[in-house]
Amino acid sequence: MARGLRLIHAAGPVLISALLICPSIVRGQGTPAPTLEAVLAAGGTYVSEFTKTFSAVVSEETYAQRLIGAIAPGGGERRVLKSDVLLMQVRGAGWVTFRDVFEVDGRSVRDRSDRLVSLILKPPADAGEQVRLIAEDGARFNLGPISRTINTPLVGLMFLHPEAQPRSRFRLVRMTRVDGQPAAEVEFAEQATPRMIATHDNAPANGKVLLDPLTGKVFRTELSLTSAGSTVKVLVTYKAQERVGVLVPARMEEEYELGGMPDIGTGNRIEGFATYANFRMFNVDTATIIKK
Repeated sequence: MARGLRLIHAAGPVLISALLICPSIVRGQGTPAPTLEAVLAAGGTYVSEFTKTFSAVVSEETYAQRLIGAIAPGGGERRVLKSDVLLMQVRGAGWVTFRDVFEVDGRSVRDRSDRLVSLILKPPADAGEQVRLIAEDGARFNLGPISRTINTPLVGLMFLHPEAQPRSRFRLVRMTRVDGQPAAEVEFAEQATPRMIATHDNAPANGKVLLDPLTGKVFRTELSLTSAGSTVKVLVTYKAQERVGVLVPARMEEEYELGGMPDIGTGNRIEGFATYANFRMFNVDTATIIKK
């Protein structure tokens, strides 16, 4: 029987762990690392602006999936999806990222009508319902016995959103560098209910964010969740993209270790790797399309 993993949105109490002040240098000789509160404030501001900017951007995703183990005899099963991906605010659910699949293993599954563009430029009264239907329609192409809509690149990022931060406990682990730039490594552990990712056993999510401690720019997110014996891990790397104005998802790596399913046995795994290109930025006020 398929198991569900769904992204939801809720608020909760503020839970921040004790500060871990690192002696690492952040900006210039002798400058101490910032506090956890300062890093979270910068990250929250950045993610808030990110959602406003990226909600007017449609990107093209090439997403390869592989099913490994006894559940896929004969060396495993593979699938490649091509989709348009959009971040959108949905009433009652907050910011939701979803994919609109248009090609599976080189075969078109629908006419590429830019229906996501229509949702941006001319949002209908039932836009939230249309988003849900498009997301669930795309989810049916995923490999494996787990029905899921969380395998999108921005799920981990949303735990840093100011409205979501109170849901988790955060810890500043260390100061490091990403591509030569100072970066704060921050861990989070979800505390509040209902969970942001809905599962049958109400499992909490946890993960890690690497971000610029001063500007809040997010370089990488790691999201983990264990539900009913199955473990999900999603790693997303962000890179600069001309004209968009924020760091955009460059690649997503994911792994599902399937457990707790006696009907399929053990040692079964789903792997995924996605890349993002053809970022199309829309100016909603003038209906101008900016392509890069």
